[in-house]
Amino acid sequence: MPVLLVALSDGADEVVQRSLEVIAHIVSLEEKTKTEKLHDFINSLIKLFHDDRRLLDERGCIIIR
Repeated sequence: MPVLLVALSDGADEVVQRSLEVIAHIVSLEEKTKTEKLHDFINSLIKLFHDDRRLLDERGCIIIR
């Protein structure tokens, strides 16, 4: 999943949207509860936004939507 999180910073909206779709699919296949999966993803996303403020500023709206 780290590669997909990096793809969220791509300049093309289509790449960001497809990356989010793949992440959602992977998360749905894991054998954790929905709450645990969502928690893991949100933590990864927060760390990504923390490490790359530009990503938050430029792509945060499309990722969070």
